[in-house]
Amino acid sequence: MLQNYLQNLEDVFKTYTVEPLLFRSLYFRSGDLLPSYNLVPGDRSPFLGANVFPEGSYFDLINKGRFLKAEYGFAYATSFVAGRASADPERENRIAPVTNGMRRFQTSAAVASGFKGLNHYMFVNRDRWYGSPLNSDGTIGDGYELVRSVTNALNSMGYDEMNSDPEIAILGNRLYSWISLMPSSKEFTYMQRLLSESTIGFCRDLVRLKIPYAIRESRDIDDLKKYKMIFVPCAEVMAEAEQTLIVDLAKAGVAIVLCGLLPQYDEELRPCSILANHLKMKTATEDSIGLVASKASTFPARLYGSIRATDEGKTKKLASIGAKVVAVSSGRFKGTVYLFSFDFASGGNHQLLAFFESFLSGEKIETAYYSSDPSVDLAFQKSTNKALLAIIAPPAGELSSAVDGGQREVIIQVDLKKLGFTATNIKMTNIFDGEAAVPLKSSAKELADGISITMNYPDGYLYLIEKR
Repeated sequence: MLQNYLQNLEDVFKTYTVEPLLFRSLYFRSGDLLPSYNLVPGDRSPFLGANVFPEGSYFDLINKGRFLKAEYGFAYATSFVAGRASADPERENRIAPVTNGMRRFQTSAAVASGFKGLNHYMFVNRDRWYGSPLNSDGTIGDGYELVRSVTNALNSMGYDEMNSDPEIAILGNRLYSWISLMPSSKEFTYMQRLLSESTIGFCRDLVRLKIPYAIRESRDIDDLKKYKMIFVPCAEVMAEAEQTLIVDLAKAGVAIVLCGLLPQYDEELRPCSILANHLKMKTATEDSIGLVASKASTFPARLYGSIRATDEGKTKKLASIGAKVVAVSSGRFKGTVYLFSFDFASGGNHQLLAFFESFLSGEKIETAYYSSDPSVDLAFQKSTNKALLAIIAPPAGELSSAVDGGQREVIIQVDLKKLGFTATNIKMTNIFDGEAAVPLKSSAKELADGISITMNYPDGYLYLIEKR
């Protein structure tokens, strides 16, 4: 119904003398990986985008960008907010001004997330708005030169041709999202936790470890085979086609990470256990908290259930709670299948994070970045001869950090070789400095060993890296 309504509206606008450029803005609930509705018809590819800032946190922003980039090839911010709303703009501008540090953070965060198009919303101040790049009388505001210099630099460096290639994909599930919005005291009581804690927590742990990831809704196996690892939330209900897809991906050599319980029914609640049969495993539901023991450490965790494997020769136990097995890996296929029947997202717990990192290392997935402040995020995009390094310091409290704000010296390490950018000597130019930018002469070795940067919170840097 919604698709038909939108199509009828678009058809009316297209009858005008000057055909408009139409786009569809996807709405994401805070914390959701997928947009609330699928507004993409199968017979055409409309221009898509999403609102960013002030809707949601930095984490919400990067997930929107990564979904749009991975799923549709182009991430567009339909409303990239410039400034803030206020009943008394002059007073608010004195008390809580929109600083260039905030502008640098927002811009570098958008670039790091993969957004290639930004539509600045409220570019000019209004009666109830302040902090925009242009004042209401048309004069230049504090942020204008920053926006102008960054826009010119991104266009001139060929930013639209730069890309990053994440090795991990998170497979979103719209059916699970709908089920989680219909709370029940009997059926699928764990669904909300599976999505908001385990799946979102998996993404947050990847951010903590500085490992890039894509968010996918596509079920096209040819499109998904390019990833080294795919995370799949797993419940007692799952479409038959999706169960088959997971098996086919594992047969193709993709490592599969399942979290939750193995499916017993399809989307119409008919018996369907294709995935469990191929893995030769069963799970039993149990909602409790226990002390998980792995080879390296022990930690408390919330249990979804326990695992029983009938093919012990191909199954390796990874963790248990007493006699109950709660994590295994299966070598039945070309790609390893991991099954965790507990919430293994760390939430910042260093023991759980170490467990999480260890199984990623087992699949040879490791970060190419390091920051002495865990809250400072990094992202890298490259073309043939140039690259763009984004360094992002979110506002205090958005990511775990040792600081609450102010200014701090941070050590950054970036391994260009791991990122596929071959260069011995490089120069780094912070494009936020505009025409006054002074390139920093460095080397790939020096950048891998570590460089010191003074960070404010919030703030951001965008370094153009060129060979010299």
